[in-house]
Amino acid sequence: MHKHETSSHTRTNEVKSAARILDLLELLSLVSDPVRLTDIALRLDLPKSSAFALLNTLAGRGYVDANGDGYVLSPRYRQGAWVGGEVGVIRRAAEPVMGALSAETGESCFLAIAAPDWQIQYIDKAVTENPLRYDISLPMLRPAHSTSVGLVLLADLPDDVLRRYLASNRIQKVTAKTVTDPKLLLQSIQRIRDSGFALISDSSVIGASGVSAAIHDASGAAVAALCVIAPTARFDAARDHIVDRVRDAAKQISAQLPKDSPAAAGASASRRQTQWTA
Repeated sequence: MHKHETSSHTRTNEVKSAARILDLLELLSLVSDPVRLTDIALRLDLPKSSAFALLNTLAGRGYVDANGDGYVLSPRYRQGAWVGGEVGVIRRAAEPVMGALSAETGESCFLAIAAPDWQIQYIDKAVTENPLRYDISLPMLRPAHSTSVGLVLLADLPDDVLRRYLASNRIQKVTAKTVTDPKLLLQSIQRIRDSGFALISDSSVIGASGVSAAIHDASGAAVAALCVIAPTARFDAARDHIVDRVRDAAKQISAQLPKDSPAAAGASASRRQTQWTA
């Protein structure tokens, strides 16, 4: 195998540890199959212990996934989705809670954030092993008003921004049961504000129902939403239990987010309102 090559001129201007991290990411970006630790250390001319430490750091931040066959670049990173920054912080706080939530409810759970043009994007998931289950592709964007996670995030907006959005031409049917009447949506959002959770049924996908609760940063702004989605009949049978668990799980994740910089935390709400401008 050939070792990773970089010009000596470039190396003289690099911080060694940063360069090694970039070397690792570049190496893994070139292959689709897992690469063993031994091969990575050999190709990058690194001590095995150093390669292991760097890979564990990248895995902990969500850039690299580790499995029994070796290490691969995170699918989200390969697809062009940012896995660090604020999104990375939220994902790391949510991951263990989502796993426990899926196990306890027996259903799939998802983590979502606001995306441009009044849409939402799911950024992580914990999918149940039940053969009959709900699952989605993470990069797919969905209209905010048709999803429980979108409604939870809409409920956090100022009334003037929300009303302009509800009066816009973006409110379209996704399924026959998608609510598009501005008055009914406003009533639903007010109930979400009062109860702290959003329920939908057949609004985004016929046959699927779900519940969402907001994840709040240190300033109290809703920076993400957590949901459980299941086949409608099974969801209805366990609705109260699922609602309680989703609300508790969202609070757990919120409590894990950094609290040492309220000003920086509050900036996330401003970025979301900039994305969602009617």
